[in-house]
Amino acid sequence: MKRLFIQRLHGLFFYVSVVALTTELGAQESSPFRVPIQADSWVSWIGWVFVVMALGGLLVFWINLRLQGQITMQTRALRVSETRMRNLFENTPVAIIEEDFSAIAAWLHELRKQGVADLKAHFGEHPGLASEKFLLVRVVAANRTVLRLSGVENVQEYEGLIRGAPTTAMLDTFVAQMQAIWSGEPEMTRELRYRGIDSRAGHSLMHWSAPHEEGRPDYSRVQ
Repeated sequence: MKRLFIQRLHGLFFYVSVVALTTELGAQESSPFRVPIQADSWVSWIGWVFVVMALGGLLVFWINLRLQGQITMQTRALRVSETRMRNLFENTPVAIIEEDFSAIAAWLHELRKQGVADLKAHFGEHPGLASEKFLLVRVVAANRTVLRLSGVENVQEYEGLIRGAPTTAMLDTFVAQMQAIWSGEPEMTRELRYRGIDSRAGHSLMHWSAPHEEGRPDYSRVQ
């Protein structure tokens, strides 16, 4: 858009110059007091045309520098903000996981279109359905606290760990998350009980939420 604006501005200066020259020549030709145009008049007009075009070019160059400076400042500020948020995400002592539930949301939408009215009853009629649909959830990111507590090195290992052997507690939580999506609730809080890598039992409070984009929950970036 910036390039198009500059091209149009440059073209406008050229158009004004040509119109001014054409108008002057036409006025002299239609006037009863027309006098022959001397060669030096042509040279003078051509010189003014180039002056106007040069001034227009300088103005376009100045506008381009201002826009480029603003874009550079905004880009730098955005990178600083992204770095700050990434450091906060990675170094917080609270376990944070970002997951993609968009495939689940799409499946629930199709399920409703098929006439299913009670999701809880539907899962009761299909006991293995939760384990099957659990594989549709994709782990987008996990901070260092999650990786340390899980005893893995990276997000790929963590995703493989939970996909390989989902516990009953994990599946129950997953069903509750799907119920929240089904009910149009963008967030939920639930107490979790788990067993750590050292086999010790533990419990935590999970807050699950989907950010809003254009007034609607974005289930591709659930935390």
